[in-house]
Amino acid sequence: MTLRRSTVFGTGGHPATRAMLLKILHKELDEKIRVIDFWCGSGLLGIICAKFGCDVFHMDDNKKAMIEAIENGLLNQCAISIDDQNEKLKIETIPKSDLLITHQASLSKLKREIPAIHTLLKSGGTFMLSGWHPSDHRRVKRQVEEFFEIEQVDDLNNWPIITARK
Repeated sequence: MTLRRSTVFGTGGHPATRAMLLKILHKELDEKIRVIDFWCGSGLLGIICAKFGCDVFHMDDNKKAMIEAIENGLLNQCAISIDDQNEKLKIETIPKSDLLITHQASLSKLKREIPAIHTLLKSGGTFMLSGWHPSDHRRVKRQVEEFFEIEQVDDLNNWPIITARK
């Protein structure tokens, strides 16, 4: 896998990103699964899913991140979907996903965006979250529990990953 030199988050160098990659690689991924890489950064997590044949949609509120995700998709011969009109999409217009993955360190951003994450998942869909500092674990867990049923919390290299179901 090749990634361009990144100015946004998600190159695989951070231990939380590597932990999430390991978790994704142990999930059953195939062409039947629709995945949303929410706050995609460089697009790394979604590109891994696309390599397994998943239908992946990348989202980020950072224009640089979206450009990098597109470029990294091209570098890795992966077709990735984005909002090609550079306009804010209405959440209700985006097809629901089976799996939504995100790597987010900002608790305030998570709190603000978790209702949208809930809307983007199909009933029974899986939400996987990593990236916050372990000392914030209780607060993150409470935010997730407001909208999802937590199935598992893994600690990979001292970085928690929550897997939850809608």
